[in-house]
Amino acid sequence: MNVVGNVLSSPHGTLRVAEECSGFELLGLLAAAMIAYPMPFRRRLWGIALLVPFVFVLNVVRVASLSLALEHAPRAFETLHTFVWQGLLILAGLAYWVAWSGLEPTPAD
Repeated sequence: MNVVGNVLSSPHGTLRVAEECSGFELLGLLAAAMIAYPMPFRRRLWGIALLVPFVFVLNVVRVASLSLALEHAPRAFETLHTFVWQGLLILAGLAYWVAWSGLEPTPAD
């Protein structure tokens, strides 16, 4: 696998990591929901602070798995990219939200 800038290429194809692949949409959506949720301010900040590395790691795993799919199972790449990972991102975001919002609310800080 060759890497030049935001492009990963192999004999089986090319993977261009675009801005849309950054995970910022998930981060922005969950951060906005956390800001709007009736939770003490400190818990909101902690939730958002932990959300950033969560989305980053999730996205690194996503790109790595897609590059492996491109290398070893190129016919599965499009399905993984379009359907599987989109669903996994939604489920991961929902799981994070449920875990965070399930914290016992305390009086406002």
